[in-house]
Amino acid sequence: MNFLLKSLAALSVASAAVLPLSTTADAHDMKKEMRDGVMVSGAWARATAPTAKNGAAYMTITSHHGNDALIKVDGDVSDNIQLHIHEHVDGVMKMREVKSIAVEEGSPTVLQPGGLHVMLLGLKAPLKEGREFPLKLTFKSGATKNISVKVTGMKGPGGKMEHHDGEMHHHDASKSY
Repeated sequence: MNFLLKSLAALSVASAAVLPLSTTADAHDMKKEMRDGVMVSGAWARATAPTAKNGAAYMTITSHHGNDALIKVDGDVSDNIQLHIHEHVDGVMKMREVKSIAVEEGSPTVLQPGGLHVMLLGLKAPLKEGREFPLKLTFKSGATKNISVKVTGMKGPGGKMEHHDGEMHHHDASKSY
């Protein structure tokens, strides 16, 4: 009986020791997030037609420790990944590559259709609704974020479409990475 009580006591101590390790790991992730100072939320892309060669990814990026800039995106989803913007030039909507996307402290930078976005050139396979693909974001500060981009239907996340200047727009920042 004495052995059984000692065994139960040892098990209780061991269980209690594991709990703080889990909490410590969560605290470590939070400290890393705060140290990096960059939060990425609501990453999504629209499903593409089977023959589409290109796609785009959208998200919201917020910096909590000074101004920063998204300078590079890597992933295996396409042959080339670029940072792009849509602009009105002489009454015509044009898309062009940009070297970086500014992220001001405390002010969310929204990548969305018809504006700033991540361009996926030379898709290796169609983007299919319900699937996800990984991207690695690199910031000027040296921070990196590995995110998962959810592929939605044509209406975007949440099933709503907004129209601005003939473009479909939607934004959902409910998921953080």
